[in-house]
Amino acid sequence: MGNCVAAEAGAVVTPANKPARSVFGDRRAVFFDVTMSNSYTAGGDNLDLSPWFKNALDFVDIEPVTTGGTTYRPEYVRGATVAAGKLKVYSGVGAGNAEASGDLHLVTFRLMGVGK
Repeated sequence: MGNCVAAEAGAVVTPANKPARSVFGDRRAVFFDVTMSNSYTAGGDNLDLSPWFKNALDFVDIEPVTTGGTTYRPEYVRGATVAAGKLKVYSGVGAGNAEASGDLHLVTFRLMGVGK
């Protein structure tokens, strides 16, 4: 399976330069741009959010996008750890709502995660 590429919105994250996050008590809110892989297969791309959340991911919100005339709807699937999550993508409308497949590297979602 492919891997999504997550970067904090508006910046490419490197170990030497991590943009600030919004912190609320013991939780943080981080906004990401998540680009899908060019080898997406059924079951979803791996989405490792452990560089931003060490212990838990409490809430995830992802906006659907339309690219090339197709609307893509994402679904975050929690893993046993924040490093083991997956991002599944569906396309189509109504009864034709099927999991996408193939090259999705032009599809980028905006994701908001809240956790610690």
